Amino acid sequence: MTSLSYRSLSGLIAFGCAICVTPVAIAAIPPQHGTLLLVSLRGEPGAAMAKWATGEGLALVARGPISASYIVYGAASVARPLAAAHGAVVIRAPQAGCGFWA
Repeated sequence: MTSLSYRSLSGLIAFGCAICVTPVAIAAIPPQHGTLLLVSLRGEPGAAMAKWATGEGLALVARGPISASYIVYGAASVARPLAAAHGAVVIRAPQAGCGFWA
């Protein structure tokens, strides 16, 4: 019986991590156009978030599942730079978890 070397074991662990992380990362990538979840990393009040999001053509759909988040409908190409300028991130909106069905 052979034992695994440190190099083999670390490679196996890295492969396992990649298998676990990749589906989560892919699931978080927002679509080019559709429902998006804006999450403020600064804890910005909802009214302020709604104002800058709708000012650039994104449509408010509902409040997000966590505080300082909103579900919007629009183009990710518009939402990404806008969110970055306001200290927020854009991820795929979880349809059922947010009480909205596309």
